[in-house]
Amino acid sequence: MANPFEDDYDDFRATQKPAAAFGSYTKPSRDFDEAAYYEQQIEAALQSSLSSTGRSIAALQEAEEVGLGTAQDLIVQGEKLQNVDRKLGEIQDTTKQTQRHLSSLKSVFGSMKNYFSKDKAAKAAAAALALDEQSRIQKPRATSLQNTVDRIKEDTSGGLFSDNPSRICGGGAPTLSDATRQSIAGTRWGAMNDEIEDNLGIMEGNLRRLKELGLALGEEVQQQNDLIDNVARKADKTNLTVDNQNRQMTRLLGSDKKQKKAALPDAKAALKMP
Repeated sequence: MANPFEDDYDDFRATQKPAAAFGSYTKPSRDFDEAAYYEQQIEAALQSSLSSTGRSIAALQEAEEVGLGTAQDLIVQGEKLQNVDRKLGEIQDTTKQTQRHLSSLKSVFGSMKNYFSKDKAAKAAAAALALDEQSRIQKPRATSLQNTVDRIKEDTSGGLFSDNPSRICGGGAPTLSDATRQSIAGTRWGAMNDEIEDNLGIMEGNLRRLKELGLALGEEVQQQNDLIDNVARKADKTNLTVDNQNRQMTRLLGSDKKQKKAALPDAKAALKMP
């Protein structure tokens, strides 16, 4: 038996237009998705670079502040060491004068005239020394580290980039090609890239100053180590000289004999019965 609806179905198919290919509907959607995906990737890369350079700037600035604080502490310590070294020098000069006086005292009974002439010469030398020390004290201690600290504090240079944003000072290269920079100029991406390059310029300036400060700190530490060794030698020498002069003074005054005599018991007192 024939299907009564078959003829109607054939007539319906005859009136329909051919179906469009599946790809004609899916291809535009695929292209749009790929473009959006790449835009998201570019946005994420720029944002990541911007955040990274921002964190790096904060870390470098903190390191620079710590370095400057360390430099100030070293400068103060160096001044104190200089004062100690200078005082020890004054003490050594005083011990030399004391030794001349002791030598004069040894022969004072033999030649009074010689004693007074040497004493006048010693006073003249002491006066000249005092003037020299006063002139040295009035001069501030200017070190390489202090000059470096002053120069860093006054440094307001932009760092890595010149006025032309597509060209970098110091032989480097921009983050993007000129063609790419022109294509994104005036857009959000262009603003983000400009900020990244500004951050890189700040980082370059911080790194340059940190390197300069590090070299100056190393030089100052070496100088202070040498100064500490010199202070130690002066202190040892001065201590030996003072001990020797104390022994000479003791012998001149005869106090060692008196002390020995006082230490011996009195024979009569010991034999005396109560």
